[in-house]
Amino acid sequence: MRYLYLTLFLGMAWLPAFAQTELSEEDKREIKAEAKRVVETHLSDLLNTVASNGMGEQGRKLIMANSFIPSENQIFDISSIIEDDTSPEFTINKKGADVKVQRYLENLNLFYTKSEQNSITISEVNVTDVRQGQEYPYVLVHYKVVFSNLHRNKPNLKYVPVLRTAELRAEKVDKQWKVLITGIRYFKAPVAEAPVAKVAEKPAKPAPKPSKTAITQKPKEEKKQTEPAVAVTPAPAKPEQPAVTTPKSEPVAAAPEKKPEVVRAAEKSPEIVPQKMTPAIQELELKVAKYKKQATLFRVAAGAAVVGAAATFVITNGAYGDYKSQIEKTNADFETWYAADGHGANFGDVNDHKAKPKSIIEFGSPGIYFVGAGVIAGGVLWFMGSGSNKKARDFRNQLEQKRKQLSITPQLSGSQRYAGLHIRYQF
Repeated sequence: MRYLYLTLFLGMAWLPAFAQTELSEEDKREIKAEAKRVVETHLSDLLNTVASNGMGEQGRKLIMANSFIPSENQIFDISSIIEDDTSPEFTINKKGADVKVQRYLENLNLFYTKSEQNSITISEVNVTDVRQGQEYPYVLVHYKVVFSNLHRNKPNLKYVPVLRTAELRAEKVDKQWKVLITGIRYFKAPVAEAPVAKVAEKPAKPAPKPSKTAITQKPKEEKKQTEPAVAVTPAPAKPEQPAVTTPKSEPVAAAPEKKPEVVRAAEKSPEIVPQKMTPAIQELELKVAKYKKQATLFRVAAGAAVVGAAATFVITNGAYGDYKSQIEKTNADFETWYAADGHGANFGDVNDHKAKPKSIIEFGSPGIYFVGAGVIAGGVLWFMGSGSNKKARDFRNQLEQKRKQLSITPQLSGSQRYAGLHIRYQF
């Protein structure tokens, strides 16, 4: 049962996994294929859905939020930064402000004119080789994007096709690679390194030619140097010195036969020898370490589950606040229209026609359920960690008692365990 709860936590806490240090060729192919699919299909569908007038504002807001919060439709990392291209001026200058993904989608929703047909085209998708980052492997995806409709506030300017670069990180979840966009910017061609001008080396100064006299004198000098070596006469033999003789060691007498000597046991206090680790103590130490480790893991997992649930609630609550603000703004505009020129004379009470916001549970479903699941999982894991910690404490108390028993029990040496006479061989 405890492994079931641990699996539940790992599936919902969306904590980053350890960085992959070595990737197989199959992993690299899978990451590249998934990255291409995210940009070419999912990103294109998301942008065209936001720019479509065939969906209500509430549905659009929900799809936008699900694209960067943990859900089945998530394609952006929650902290993604995008270089804005929602204005024609940005596409002309190939430069825009860096905004968060939520702000980028809101700008696209507010300022880009909507149509029934797809008006945003992504093509010429090219994926680089997989690279290893500090925490996750990642790839760069270069692509071309074309906005066919116009900007609401700048209808006289047309969008220019631009090249973009998306960075995507890969994380293995349940034995499958999940790829998320961490940033998008305008494509910048790599700057070629300028060739380094080689400094001409100053020619070495030629060595002076030896003069004729030096040439003629050199053999003589060599001859002078070699003459002592050739004409070496043997040194006169030294007079022989009398050999120094070391005194011979006297022959060692043969060892006498071993005679048993009868001695009585020494009358002294018992000799204390170092304590030996008993199997019982070893078993208790292993149990203490085991349950202490389990307690730490469960409590860390519980804390992570609660943090994940809190983060999900904060994101969902923020999106819900924006959604309610939009509803209130729509109702205010409706009241203004209703009161002007007697438009509401034939419609009855104005409150009957106002839009009513959904509850936060209905709005945030299914992501809101992760909040409750995270809190429940965190409580269960914390309770399991407390149980493991109690077991570790109990076994630690037993271990201390065992050690105290050993410390007050005298351990006699082997020569003193026997009473009476001892036979000792003396050499």
